[in-house]
Amino acid sequence: MSAVPGESASTSSAGAGLGAAGGLGAAGGADADSTSPDLIRPVSLSLLQATAQERGRRRGEELRSLIRAAVDGYTAFFDARGIPRQMQASSAAASLEALHDWDALQHAEVLAVAEAAQVTPQELGLVVARTEVLAAAGAAEAECSTLAGLSQTGSGVGAQTWDWQVALAHLWHIHHVEAGEGTLGHVGFAEAGMLGKIGMNAAGVGVMLNILANDGDRSGGVPVHAVLAAVLNRATSLDEAREIIRSAATSASSTITVVAPDGVCMVEIGPHGSVELPVTGVAAHTNHFVADELQAGARELSAVTRSHERLALLQERIGGMSATGSADELAALLCTSPTEAPVSLLPDLQKPRWERPATLVSVRMDAASRSVGLVAGSPAKAEADDWVTLTA
Repeated sequence: MSAVPGESASTSSAGAGLGAAGGLGAAGGADADSTSPDLIRPVSLSLLQATAQERGRRRGEELRSLIRAAVDGYTAFFDARGIPRQMQASSAAASLEALHDWDALQHAEVLAVAEAAQVTPQELGLVVARTEVLAAAGAAEAECSTLAGLSQTGSGVGAQTWDWQVALAHLWHIHHVEAGEGTLGHVGFAEAGMLGKIGMNAAGVGVMLNILANDGDRSGGVPVHAVLAAVLNRATSLDEAREIIRSAATSASSTITVVAPDGVCMVEIGPHGSVELPVTGVAAHTNHFVADELQAGARELSAVTRSHERLALLQERIGGMSATGSADELAALLCTSPTEAPVSLLPDLQKPRWERPATLVSVRMDAASRSVGLVAGSPAKAEADDWVTLTA
């Protein structure tokens, strides 16, 4: 697994990035929530071939200060959303128990991360199961626009904006996970403490994520981010990815998009089951349910996400596309101006601390080349040489 030469200017080594005790270059530290996301310089972590527990221990040791900052950051975020500490703790614990029942090896790796990072499993669960903690309180946030489709040769390509709170913008990192016990190996990025998030594995299977909302969402399910990690760890085809996703007893609504050498799928997950949306040519998804079968109880994430407007804009842009030339082409379609629906979401740093959503990371991926391109911030602000390309 490697980064393309000449495209790694925005990364630092794990040791150098963490030496500042949570301060990631000029953009990290306590003032991260007042910094434009495109100025973040993420830590890069490499995990060599190892057992699951060894990987967890290494992750916890190398990212210790960042994981502590993530736990503290999410605790403050949940506090600001009015989620009682007892609910935070019980929701995190319940989802970790569900993970143990569904994927015991991944659960053991999470425990090893917690021990090495010197946080409790329950504290780490606030990050690993952060979507489920929000679901328990009926809270939701603006997050993500996705495009995926078939290339001219029939393999999968995709692009995504990851939108989240600017106050948490310094808590993501790049990682390279080598093949080992329980994993094929994968590359991409994750929030500190998570085993996986958006990425591509050595079989060319990649995953992207959109959070949805339903009145039936609750705590206690398998963390959706653990489902992403499981696909990256084990799936060697589109069908295997589908099987992994459907086998997880989740409790927070989401859409998982899979790109693979043999095609693309988008799976909506909700309290009433899961539905795969048909993908012919190029498809788009934002942050509301599309499947007719899952509309009962479905709701907007919030009044400010403009999810329907974003989806309409993207569908207009991809209308009539039977295939796409490249992931770069899809990433370019995610660029929007201030007068358009905010697919490229820029922060308003004049708003209160926890009311500053923005595009924190932009992603492009290509199953045929087993590659993921990443850039901090909005694709509308990124220059060609800002992108970091990782190959699984």
